[in-house]
Amino acid sequence: MLIRRLTEDLRSQNWTAVILDLCMVVLGVFIGIQVSNWNEARVERAERVLVELRLQDDFRVLTTELDSAEAYTARVIQSLGVLRHALDRGTVEAAEDEVIRFAIRRGYSHPTFVRHSPTYSELVASGRLDLISDETLRTALARYEEQAQNRLFNLGQLRNIVDRLDLYLPEYATLAPIGEDEDGIQSVVGYDLAGMRADDRFREQLDVLVDVQGWIHSNIFYLQRDIAAVVRTLRETEQ
Repeated sequence: MLIRRLTEDLRSQNWTAVILDLCMVVLGVFIGIQVSNWNEARVERAERVLVELRLQDDFRVLTTELDSAEAYTARVIQSLGVLRHALDRGTVEAAEDEVIRFAIRRGYSHPTFVRHSPTYSELVASGRLDLISDETLRTALARYEEQAQNRLFNLGQLRNIVDRLDLYLPEYATLAPIGEDEDGIQSVVGYDLAGMRADDRFREQLDVLVDVQGWIHSNIFYLQRDIAAVVRTLRETEQ
């Protein structure tokens, strides 16, 4: 409609009308572009908010998983320590019995846990890190991913050491039939402390296991610290 009127004004050489029509065309194009830009900006703002919310959820899960892994590993180390002290003494105190049973069945286990932020991984893979507008947060996330890779490599190496140990903790224990426990892990019916104490290989390998579990715990602890740094940055970004 406007173009047809502009054409008619040109034919009639109505220059005032022509100028007005051109102004209207330019104004319409400008408004259209601005509306499009506003819509894009609104969509991008919504995407940024969603990304930050997803990152918060990711690191909430990471925090929970690592806290659980740290607590479990600390319990394993403590139980192995109790077993080692009992072997040194040659006796078991009443309060130590259940702890030693736990050490025998769980002493060489290591927890699994969430390792990475799925949201951050998706942003890296899609080339959309620009959706994280805060430079400090981007830096914190990148640092966490780098540190996490290093920690997880270390954990993998340490777990390989555990798996290769010439140590079978229930070697001097009597286990309940499979299926008695709800989690499928056999419980310890009894154990021969004297037999363990007399076996130098057993005790040497136990010492190595305690050290390795301590190193595993240290790497989990540092992962917790790295995650906490990202969580603090996320909170500061909200303010």
